[in-house]
Amino acid sequence: MVSARILLAVVFGVLLGLAAPAARALPAAEAGAPAAAPPIAVVVHAGVPAAGLSLSALRTILLGNQRFWNASLRVEVLIEAGPTPARRAFVEGLSGMSEVQFQQYWIGQVFRGRATHAPRAVPDRATALALVAALPGAIALVEAGEVPPGVRVLAIDGALPGADGYPLAGSRR
Repeated sequence: MVSARILLAVVFGVLLGLAAPAARALPAAEAGAPAAAPPIAVVVHAGVPAAGLSLSALRTILLGNQRFWNASLRVEVLIEAGPTPARRAFVEGLSGMSEVQFQQYWIGQVFRGRATHAPRAVPDRATALALVAALPGAIALVEAGEVPPGVRVLAIDGALPGADGYPLAGSRR
């Protein structure tokens, strides 16, 4: 039989092992310096009829108040499930809500019939990009970087990620 001390040591070791990759993510020279927030890209399926959006139009879409891109193309919002910079930009930055308020908001939207479902949660950036490429009308916020075929990055308030005046940046909290 396993003693409580051994079990506790194993659990503690597993937890430390899970936290270790995050601790190694920053080089030693940067460990003391605050990390710059990565730009957050708004990506859409290649068939979405928009080259750019205003920040307020983006907020309207992401909060479910605009459900169609045009008469026949439904908006499909995707959001990363974990505590990522892209999710924080979506939940805290664009909606102005806490995580709990955001979840309650979407429960209310669905309950009142204003939406059929909350944004679809995806596990990571790669999955979000793959689904945006595959789902007509899909939109997601992801950390900026290369995008696969079938996906476009939208300009927000006339600027692309990394440009001066671009309004979306993640948080490294």
